[in-house]
Amino acid sequence: MMGRLERERVRRERAAEEERRELVGALFAFDTAHDLETAPIFDDPEPVFDEDAEFDPITPADVEPSELVVTSLVPARATLTLKAQSDDLVPQALALQVTDRDTCVAGELCFDALRAIEQGIHAHYDPHCDRAHKLWKGLTDERGGYLKPVEDARRVLGDRIAAWKLAEQQREQREQREREERARLEQQEATKRAAQQAVQSGDVNGAVEILAEARTLPAPIVPAAPTSVPSTGRTVTRATWIAEISDLPALLKAIGDRTLTEFDDAIREALQPLLNRQATVLKGELGKRYPGCEGRQRAKLAGR
Repeated sequence: MMGRLERERVRRERAAEEERRELVGALFAFDTAHDLETAPIFDDPEPVFDEDAEFDPITPADVEPSELVVTSLVPARATLTLKAQSDDLVPQALALQVTDRDTCVAGELCFDALRAIEQGIHAHYDPHCDRAHKLWKGLTDERGGYLKPVEDARRVLGDRIAAWKLAEQQREQREQREREERARLEQQEATKRAAQQAVQSGDVNGAVEILAEARTLPAPIVPAAPTSVPSTGRTVTRATWIAEISDLPALLKAIGDRTLTEFDDAIREALQPLLNRQATVLKGELGKRYPGCEGRQRAKLAGR
């Protein structure tokens, strides 16, 4: 039983590998007949090739992948023709101002011509893009299958290490501040004792000088204790400050009171898609449901 399952697994892996090789061949092959069929904007006669001639196959190692796709997979003549049509019509479309009936008719004719060029570009590139995307998706899915468990494990372990290091550093900093505070209090106590001894000995002026001098003394220097956080030189731990919303109503109130105007653009950008969807339902009544908003129509031309 196990032998049949193993053979089936090997057969499927070989079939998948064969399909992947076919995709690679499809991506990097120069299929002239297919290119001429999918680019009907030319009236050039079909080229004749010598069937006995020998050609070296094009491989990914011969040229850069981007150059191979542009110069070999996609026919250059069709690309240049599409570019010439686009370069000729786009400036005219952008310069056309619709002010009366005649310019409106001219604009719709130009609009239809632009749509025809757009369809031609899709017909020219889509088959090649689809093949390339299928190959890209297969490779990235396979790569992701290997990468994800490794990346997840590295992220989980890294978070544990960083959290422990941060906690240790915070503990050491807290203990250092406590030692510095104790040293400061000991310095103050020493100053008080010295002033009291001067007063008891009858040197009042000396006590005043001791107290005055104490106010200008620098804080005592307390050497930092050796850290317990190891440093292997292989990683770097960076602590960053993040925001944690603990009282959402209070935050929203501050925004509504116009005391936090720096959120205006972000809030508008986040709410616009939601309000647009509501406007398709509520139409002119949008403002009654959402104060501060107004439903209005925006025209957009589309081809039939």
